[in-house]
Amino acid sequence: MSTPESPYALMIDATTTRDRDDAITVTPTPSGGWEVAVFVANVADLVPAGSPADRTAATRVETRYRATGTTPMLGAQLEQAATLSATRERDVVAVRLAVSADGDITLTGISREVLVAGSCVAFSHSDVTTVLADSGHVHHAQLSSASALARVLTGRRRAAGAFVVYDVTRGLVSGEDGRLVTLPEGHNAAAYVIVQELMIAANTAVARYAIDAGLPILFRNHLRNPVAPADVDRLADLAAALSTVTTTAELAALQGQLNTAISKATYGAVVRGHIGLQLPAYTHATSPLRRYADLVTQRQLLAHLDGTELPYTAEQLATIGDALAAITAERDADSEAVQKARTRRANEAAIAAGDLSHMNDREFLRVLRLGIQAAPPASIATELADRATAGRLHAGHIAVLYTADHPDWKRLRATLTAQLRAEHAYLSVSVLSACQQIDGGQPLAPTFDTDITGPPHQRSFATRAHLEDMTTRWHIGPVKKATEQAAVWELLDILGGHLPSADPMAPPPEPDPVATAPAPVIEMVEESTVGAPIATAPSGTWDAVALAAALGADETQRARRRAKALSNPVGWLTTLATTISAGELHVDTHVDGPPHDRIFTVTLTAGPATATATGATIKTAKTAAAHTAITNLFDNPPLMSGNHTHVGGA
Repeated sequence: MSTPESPYALMIDATTTRDRDDAITVTPTPSGGWEVAVFVANVADLVPAGSPADRTAATRVETRYRATGTTPMLGAQLEQAATLSATRERDVVAVRLAVSADGDITLTGISREVLVAGSCVAFSHSDVTTVLADSGHVHHAQLSSASALARVLTGRRRAAGAFVVYDVTRGLVSGEDGRLVTLPEGHNAAAYVIVQELMIAANTAVARYAIDAGLPILFRNHLRNPVAPADVDRLADLAAALSTVTTTAELAALQGQLNTAISKATYGAVVRGHIGLQLPAYTHATSPLRRYADLVTQRQLLAHLDGTELPYTAEQLATIGDALAAITAERDADSEAVQKARTRRANEAAIAAGDLSHMNDREFLRVLRLGIQAAPPASIATELADRATAGRLHAGHIAVLYTADHPDWKRLRATLTAQLRAEHAYLSVSVLSACQQIDGGQPLAPTFDTDITGPPHQRSFATRAHLEDMTTRWHIGPVKKATEQAAVWELLDILGGHLPSADPMAPPPEPDPVATAPAPVIEMVEESTVGAPIATAPSGTWDAVALAAALGADETQRARRRAKALSNPVGWLTTLATTISAGELHVDTHVDGPPHDRIFTVTLTAGPATATATGATIKTAKTAAAHTAITNLFDNPPLMSGNHTHVGGA
């Protein structure tokens, strides 16, 4: 590009950028599409293959940006000799594209060209935002066209199922390798989207050109993880799910799902496709100042355009790809080790500071893993108790406690698990599985022996569990699932050294005569009202001690647990019924009205908690009944009459 009639080439970079690889022009066409030129700095002519500068670049792999400074891949002198400039003439490789109004891209040419002095103009990311907002600016029209084109290309890639994230609010964007990254300092989304989308378009066009011409280059391959689900829409679904993420822990979980779905992107001489971009072929060709792979591909392109011998064979390119992967892996491992050391220091400081309540689940798990290496720090012990009371301990937290050998940790573990088995009995199986995974083995499911006694309307279940060489005692109760959960908690006690393994030949116990006794009458007394009427709870047996533990020991606990219960009322009642050995949650449904206007009446019963509600759907009525039952239970907790006997597990 050398004529004054041509549009200015726009160089969009951060304010501090010294290595300008590329510039663009975007011109609207009468058909509603665009003519695009991507000008890439000609580095290959300045750095011959095999030269000392080339060997250094191959070792560095890419320009490295650190807080302490930048290490240019080519060194500062060569970098400045090749970087694009607004005031100096530069040789470039031009990739010209025609893009239709709906985003179809056609390569119209790849050629050597010259950007004459004064034909380029530099914009920082903040400049782009300013110019887009100023319709009178001399470059407003071209930048607006570039922005409109970028939106079309973004929509086209999303429709194809690519992982595309430009989250302006949180400053998160998707890298071409399917990773979530934070926008670098000095960048903003408006400018970033323009550059990212046009570079992806140019790199895709170069890859197609190489395939059609039979030209060996370094392709950028990005494959699905072999153990990941095979659905091709998974990445697009994960990108869409980002809009529902509100916490750091949820964001970390989403990134974990991404890491599970995809492998790391690599370079190779054989094209294998790019899952993150949902493209059959892709390459890196637009940043030869910063990435060695781009420089290698540029050498191949220029030799092909000049009709001279190619610098690399396909076999040599494969070797280069393997070498780049090995260097990158070693560097990543070093960075990970540094990050782990930094995280450890931060966790030690957090433990010493004392307040861990601000940490999300993942952060607290890291602190917990560090804390179990010695006696329990007071800050961790306090936070464990608070999270157990609030229902915020998950299976991973508890499993870590079983790896601690210090006697004080064992005592703390025994106290916590006693509380959890009373309030969150269902966690036992998840904790056991997490313990096995920590040991590096495949989770093994325990086996159960169950003995059933009693008449059909009042069954009694005796259950014990076996896992490898461990056997529990028999656990008795009116609900089979509850006895299994109790048995798994005992397996954990055996695993943690709190109990010995039981005799596997011991027979089940004789039926408890209490189990066939008449159902007790439970009085519901509102303590604050003298002389108030006494309500009679539903008949049936349930564990009053477990109920008291579930409701909470003081006003603060009760307030927290009420809020937690009302956040998922049906689920909480279902768990409560099992916890207090009251059987399964009983649901009675009655339907009234014509088919087009049904009214559902639902009655829920979980031990002493019962309520009835109506609604236009079963779900609405069920939720309303559960909400009322929980409210009544917390407002008027049942008091046992003198002749009450509760029935619970062993």
